[in-house]
Amino acid sequence: MLILPAMLGMVGVLIGSGRLISRTGRYRAYPILGGALLAGGMLVLLALGPSTNVVLASALTLFGGAGVGLLMQSTTIVTINSAPSRDVGAASGSITLWHTMGASLGAAGLGALYTSHLQDTLSDRLGASAAGRILSGGELTASADHQLPAAAQDAVHAAVTSGVHAIALAGAALGTVAFALAWLVRETPLRTEGSTPTAVLEETHV
Repeated sequence: MLILPAMLGMVGVLIGSGRLISRTGRYRAYPILGGALLAGGMLVLLALGPSTNVVLASALTLFGGAGVGLLMQSTTIVTINSAPSRDVGAASGSITLWHTMGASLGAAGLGALYTSHLQDTLSDRLGASAAGRILSGGELTASADHQLPAAAQDAVHAAVTSGVHAIALAGAALGTVAFALAWLVRETPLRTEGSTPTAVLEETHV
């Protein structure tokens, strides 16, 4: 629920940018904007702290989600529009595969980074044995946190913040790379007949 704004932002941008690209035939600006929005949206998360309002923290995820949506839609169009007509199906399948792999590997990598910083911060503040006891159940829930002593709760909050900040920095780095690479995209006229990016866009709207 906390990252619902990110999901809504991604879906909304997917649909909106698809319609704009179909209407104007121009797409080069979208991956550039997507990379910048992703990097900026992730850096905004560095403002999060233990005392940050939950509603505000949730709302701040909107920007990163919108950046991902712009990148997903525009890279799909760039790939399909650059492929010869006979290879449009293969191009469509390939970009879907890469999107899926990127989402899976990205979630795994960022999750591991979060867990590593969480554990390291807890160990630094409470000691390895105390940190191990807190994390031994494999699930650090809000109810479990409330049962801890005040000092341990502060340490947990600092550890979670450290993990989120690590994810934000890593996401910002990925967004920066995407932003830089997007400038290499060469815009060609959007095909409008046969197996076209426009047809694929109509499918993504559904």
